[in-house]
Amino acid sequence: ILEEFSLEVLLKFSQVSSSQMILDGSTQNIGIQLFKGIDSKLVFKVQDGNAVVSVTSNTKLKENRPYFVFVTTRDDDIILYLNGVKEGSMSLDALSLSSLTLPQAVVLGKSEQGEYFSGSIKEIKLFDRGFTPEEILEIEDRWSASYPLNLDPVEPILVESSVADNQVSLDWSIGSDVTTVSVLRGTDAYPVSVLDQEAVSVAVTNLTSFT
Repeated sequence: ILEEFSLEVLLKFSQVSSSQMILDGSTQNIGIQLFKGIDSKLVFKVQDGNAVVSVTSNTKLKENRPYFVFVTTRDDDIILYLNGVKEGSMSLDALSLSSLTLPQAVVLGKSEQGEYFSGSIKEIKLFDRGFTPEEILEIEDRWSASYPLNLDPVEPILVESSVADNQVSLDWSIGSDVTTVSVLRGTDAYPVSVLDQEAVSVAVTNLTSFT
């Protein structure tokens, strides 16, 4: 019988274009599931045979980026953390936790509907107790120190150019995990996005997003 439980997962997606089951520990509508939805957000679902409670991340998942996922129950809530940051929570009042047990069998990377996980899983742990935010951050810090791929975001790369002409060209190399590039003009004290300047035209190649 579970009065409290927690789930710890360290994983990385090789592609995020479809729904993907990460962990399925449910039988006859009783148990837990962790999956990536079609909107690229992480979802944890728990059901007791009658009711279902799910919590969804605010962050959209990216390809080739490690994620430290931690789900825990605390104060009658289920809470989802991503890389040590609280992403969402939902009340468990609608569920009967006394009907839940740790799953006897857990299916990794596949759902009955054929939703396959695309990526790599470093570790999965199930606990029969809740964790505090401080404990979760301590675990995340240990992973950051020992895992070769850093869980924390990297510092932005700054590229500057000063010219007298009315055209400027900036060239740089970016990694596959970069999602946003900002192009600013002005002084250090007053940088302004080029998109705020009506007279400025911007040509961008090989980027999906920029400001």
